[in-house]
Amino acid sequence: KGYLVKLHASCYNKKTRQDSQNSATTCKMALCKEIGKETIVITFRTPELKDKPWVDTLLSFSDFQGCEYTFANLFLWSGLYQTQIARYQDYLLVKFDGGAGLRYLYPAGKGDIAKALDCLKEDAQAHNAPFRMLGLTETAKCQLEEAFPGQYVFESDQVYYDYLYQIDRLADLPGKSLHNKRTHINRFIEQHPDWHFEVLRPEYVEECWAIDMAWSQASNHSWADDLGSEEAKQETGALRRALDHREELGLEGGVLFAGGKAIAFTLGGRLNSNTFDVHFEKAYAEIQGAYTMINREFIRMIREKYPEIEYINREDDLGLPGLRQAKRSYKPDGMVVKYGATQKTAANGEYIFAVSKNMEERGAIHVCHPSAACL
Repeated sequence: KGYLVKLHASCYNKKTRQDSQNSATTCKMALCKEIGKETIVITFRTPELKDKPWVDTLLSFSDFQGCEYTFANLFLWSGLYQTQIARYQDYLLVKFDGGAGLRYLYPAGKGDIAKALDCLKEDAQAHNAPFRMLGLTETAKCQLEEAFPGQYVFESDQVYYDYLYQIDRLADLPGKSLHNKRTHINRFIEQHPDWHFEVLRPEYVEECWAIDMAWSQASNHSWADDLGSEEAKQETGALRRALDHREELGLEGGVLFAGGKAIAFTLGGRLNSNTFDVHFEKAYAEIQGAYTMINREFIRMIREKYPEIEYINREDDLGLPGLRQAKRSYKPDGMVVKYGATQKTAANGEYIFAVSKNMEERGAIHVCHPSAACL
């Protein structure tokens, strides 16, 4: 039984992108009638809270450890990265159309990975764009090269590596290498004997928001200069969504109090079967030891609540020196190495839309170049 995933390029040459998307089904049905194969309609759209159950299920099949593979991050940062999601059988398809151009997340799920990739290639073709993916682990990179030998160029940038820590090391801060962290905590306890840690509850949200506002004002110029004004604005928006929808997103939170007020907070969620992802962590910068204390107490809470968790992912450093120094100061136990993959192009500038050999042999998919007449 043949499958066809096709969005004809001519739909985009004659119309605006929005009009083209509205007419996508018509184009596919016309192509289906001409070739006589079943059309699979892949509809990309912005992630919504109602999508979390099925997205989580598909993510669990791959059990990837990269921070991109959480529904919370896909939802919270959809504005900045223009994130859209779709489902193909038991695979999650994700595309980003932000400032870096059209890119796709390596599919998470189970089944025939070649078919899932062909869906993404067809979407790229419809947009007359090169097929580029991100978030590939070493395993995924090898899987892709085996299915499509010599057809992709791989690149890796340490800016996008996630920092990975054993949960016991962050909770207990043992050894000489983390002596400074213990010193910061002891000093904090001496200066704030009334400190206490609480699970983030609805009545604490406004205080958390006040901490973020103070943090943003204190670091406004350097943060915006390093990250970019739009990215800084989107970070604030993502945090607001996380605080407003923490229960629907399945996020865990903690708040550190001292002197009768909240001075630090953090938010995170399950990433895979043995890893927890810390999404946000904010504190009043002038209170020495607040960051170290909120981190330790929150990780201890997660360890007690989820004994199966072995690792903490504190995500990447965005290439920011201050953030990199802070993450490295905890002496990570490893890094989640991630690759980007770009499909090679022909010398004449046309895109090569490769099809896995076994699919080509059984005629399971129709392929054409952007300049070709498919109908």
